[in-house]
Amino acid sequence: MEAPRLNDDTLLQVMRFAFPHTLFKLTQTYRLFHRAGAEYILQDEVTLSNERQFDSLVRFMIADGGYRLPHLRFLSIGNPTESSCLSSSAAHALAVLFYHLAQDGALCNIGLRSAEDFLRSELERG
Repeated sequence: MEAPRLNDDTLLQVMRFAFPHTLFKLTQTYRLFHRAGAEYILQDEVTLSNERQFDSLVRFMIADGGYRLPHLRFLSIGNPTESSCLSSSAAHALAVLFYHLAQDGALCNIGLRSAEDFLRSELERG
């Protein structure tokens, strides 16, 4: 006896209600989810608060030939609870992301929290 199967449209509808962490996992399991998942992952504001997240988002956004770029609409950068400067590697990752977004993106809103501390260079703080 064959196991019951859901059709692709039903599976895609289920993705609409999944949490971002679940969506990331789903995109790794099924080819259809790999592409469709980006739209759902990026439908809400994306918040970046540490360098690992900067690097991860840049790799995620420019993968798949830039298909994901138009889906990022709202971006929030910084951590309001912790003042930390932006390292040169994190600054480079953001510059790469903004370069690609300027060419192919549809970003509507960028929020920057703790702007003065965040934008202060490593050398200045050193």
